[in-house]
Amino acid sequence: MALSLAADKETGPVKKTKWYRQLYFWVIVAIVLGALVGWLYPKFGTAMEPVGTTFVTAMRMLIGPIVFLTIVAGIASVANISRSAPPGSRPWSTSSSAPCWPWPPG
Repeated sequence: MALSLAADKETGPVKKTKWYRQLYFWVIVAIVLGALVGWLYPKFGTAMEPVGTTFVTAMRMLIGPIVFLTIVAGIASVANISRSAPPGSRPWSTSSSAPCWPWPPG
């Protein structure tokens, strides 16, 4: 079976997301608008400082739990692999985790 990104019999053709629906587009727009506000209306930009400080503080509070939950989910998915993998793949998966190169002498 050949891998085809253009079309699949079950799901149909792959639709490309429009450029204005992408996150990176809106991040660039926000950066440009922030620079324009700071340049054209510096007093308004200074008045918006508490909003930016609050946003950065909220992001700092969220980073720790997101990293923790990502690690826990990764460990949990590795623990379930022994139940979900077919029996023939278990010896291969345990032996492939061994180091490829021996430890250096000394």
